[in-house]
Amino acid sequence: PEKKKKEKKKWPKEGHEPSFRALLPESEVTETKELYPEAFCGCGGEVKPTEEKPERKQFFGLPKIKPIVTELHLNTGRCLKCGKLHKAAIPKEYGNGILLTDAMSWIGLLSGKFHLSKRKIKAIFQDLLNLPISLGTISKTEERISQALRKPYEEALAHIKTEPVVHMDETGHKEKKKKGWVWLCATKNLAVFLIAFSRGIEIAKSILTESFKGILESDRWGAYSFIEAIGRQLCWAHLKRDFTKISERMGISAEIGNKLLKYIQRMFKLWKEYKQGKISRITLQKQMKPARSGILYLLGTGASCGHKKTEAVCKRLLNLQAALFTFVDVEGVEPTNNHAEQLIRPYAIWRKISFFTQSESGNRFIERILTVCASCSLQKIQMI
Repeated sequence: PEKKKKEKKKWPKEGHEPSFRALLPESEVTETKELYPEAFCGCGGEVKPTEEKPERKQFFGLPKIKPIVTELHLNTGRCLKCGKLHKAAIPKEYGNGILLTDAMSWIGLLSGKFHLSKRKIKAIFQDLLNLPISLGTISKTEERISQALRKPYEEALAHIKTEPVVHMDETGHKEKKKKGWVWLCATKNLAVFLIAFSRGIEIAKSILTESFKGILESDRWGAYSFIEAIGRQLCWAHLKRDFTKISERMGISAEIGNKLLKYIQRMFKLWKEYKQGKISRITLQKQMKPARSGILYLLGTGASCGHKKTEAVCKRLLNLQAALFTFVDVEGVEPTNNHAEQLIRPYAIWRKISFFTQSESGNRFIERILTVCASCSLQKIQMI
């Protein structure tokens, strides 16, 4: 059945106070111009300036960007003893390419965060930054960025295994025509991407290791089954979809599905009140008891309802019932895996507007630059 959508007012409510941009302090103003009214009034009288403070108005512009070009003169010298010719070495900070670190960071940002193609990056460098570069320079720069990010990426991958609560998700990927997957492992302040050519349990184990002691939030994909149910939280957004499918079937399945959806609605309402600080965790746990017992009872009923698909879903959830309500009992655990799904969304967008990757080095660049972009966003750190 179609849901009735509430009409939302497009305009602010009555009594709403307008919001204006705060003025920058005068110390940060580039140029100040004093403007005065016309010298004579329309009536013919002379207009005399008052001693009142003038009204301040600020307008913003952008400077024309001119690249900073450093030219190195590599002088030579000859040994007076053996006659060998020596040439000055290029300092390490200049690297092997023509771009310095600040220009390289632009390529990483435009490619990794804004998902622009190499041709669009080339156009931005030429049209906005007044720095013409070739497509080959962009590719080589991405390789240099990937190498520079190797150590911090490995540190992030090692650190995330020690976190108390971890979200995981995966989505499809391709290297040329070879099918692979992008795995995401995320916490509140860190997100690590990994490209692999398997969606199996061995990859999940390699990311978290079997000795993982935290809480894993995920969907019901079998690759996460090496973590005991008591150490997991299943995503209730995914479960809601399963229960919706049950409600759309005939007979007792529809009755069970509709009741389950009502319990979920009540559960999310309580969780919202808890997140808004309206109720305490103790109150949340007390008021959640009817929903917990009701959901488990309905799953038990559905496990022997006579409909094969409904029975299969209910039986699997009963085997994982310890992973259904971890968010109620453990601080820091969310009822959904939306955190991971929101973080993996930028890759899904990039995937649609690109030809995936064409090499192993391309895979490494994507997983490392996405890790940096997502983690900086979570920690509110500017990339440039």
